[in-house]
Amino acid sequence: MIGMDFHEVVWAVVVGSAMTLVLLMYFVNAAELSKDGGKALDEWTVGHFALGVYLGFFMRTIWAGAVFLIYWELHELLFYKEVKESVANRFVDLVVGIIGLIVGSLLQSFAPIPLS
Repeated sequence: MIGMDFHEVVWAVVVGSAMTLVLLMYFVNAAELSKDGGKALDEWTVGHFALGVYLGFFMRTIWAGAVFLIYWELHELLFYKEVKESVANRFVDLVVGIIGLIVGSLLQSFAPIPLS
């Protein structure tokens, strides 16, 4: 990334992340890795990734964002009984959210915003 300006870095990260996510969705769903009937990746996977990017960009530490993502999955499990997600989908939601946290944190390091 040496010699790249900020906009080129953002474009490369966003496009690379989106392409990776689309490929993951295709291959994991094609293989149907979930053993309990549900898909490991679904349309909400993109939302979990976007939330991770947002949290990674605006939170002071990745750990705080990871704790929030874990809390959210537990919250869904305990309080949203109508949401039927496979165990594999819950795991993938966490992993994709954490990847988003890392991407958001990297974006923040290239374009720091004062958070105080």
